[in-house]
Amino acid sequence: MKYPHAQVLIFAKQPISGAVKTRLIPAIGVDAATRLHCAMTRRVGSMVSASALAAFRFAVAGDARDALFTEFQQGLTPICQVGEDLGERMRNAAKQAFDDKRVQTEVVILIGADCPTLGTNHLEEALRVLESGVEVVFVPAEDGGYVLVGMRRVVDELFQDIAWGTSEVLSMSLKKLSEAGVSTQCLAPLWDVDTAEDLLKLASLEPPLCW
Repeated sequence: MKYPHAQVLIFAKQPISGAVKTRLIPAIGVDAATRLHCAMTRRVGSMVSASALAAFRFAVAGDARDALFTEFQQGLTPICQVGEDLGERMRNAAKQAFDDKRVQTEVVILIGADCPTLGTNHLEEALRVLESGVEVVFVPAEDGGYVLVGMRRVVDELFQDIAWGTSEVLSMSLKKLSEAGVSTQCLAPLWDVDTAEDLLKLASLEPPLCW
């Protein structure tokens, strides 16, 4: 691995029909929404695995033993997300990664499983930024959130009192980190798949996403 002291956590939900990509269900139905979720999760997992940049594992909302996550044999054992909201779940997963004595981890990157445009180049750029000494790096999402956040340590301000699920996530995060004196850098934004409008963008993917 090019970055042996880094760990990548892929945040994903267990593929339970009717419980994933729920905002897409009115447009494409339950089965298609579940298939899309699985296809995007496999795409991101395959990208991280093939990149051979760093150790990786899934952080799962639901049963981490689901075959969708265990099929990546070269990854670390999947873990379950723990916490009341997204911020708490991310903080707990990042802390667990830093504390894992089996993997000497100096930087942690969290990514979502619903950004099929995220590529090896984005992951490596984020790792280079962290290696340069920047404390927190983001790949913004076009909707005002972010699809990747990397850190050199667990920064509590990153996870607390954020309006998760809104267009203010990134701006609030940057403001809180700035006030705490934490150095940050934002890379080029990407789009993820949350709404029916986002489905139109899938046609532009190369290679295509089969779902």
